[in-house]
Amino acid sequence: MREAARAADLLAPGGHLIILGPAFQFVYSPFDAAVGHCRRYTSAGLASIRPTGLISTAEFYMDAPSLMLSLANRLLLRNSTPRKAQIAFWDRAIVPVARVLDQLFGPYFGRSVVAIWQKPLERAAPPRS
Repeated sequence: MREAARAADLLAPGGHLIILGPAFQFVYSPFDAAVGHCRRYTSAGLASIRPTGLISTAEFYMDAPSLMLSLANRLLLRNSTPRKAQIAFWDRAIVPVARVLDQLFGPYFGRSVVAIWQKPLERAAPPRS
């Protein structure tokens, strides 16, 4: 991914690049297309686009309950844009549940995948004798 490589080039030594993307292609729906997603990723797929020279410090999924709701949207509702009531429900009911379930299920599945990559510190040149 060119954007990740360009962002990596701008990092200072020791800096971090945090990537948040949609997870799991089987959930891809008209909503994804409407918001500009071209695809969804697994943690391995995201790792495969890590720019050369960056070190992976973490890769994990988040928002576990929303994965199931996104799948329901894909299979049943097929909405390309959420209604205000759906957004309010999501914020009030789903986000608090996600905070708890993400703690219980760990980083193994979710609607989003996160990668944190670090640019190594430059090593100082050895002193001249």
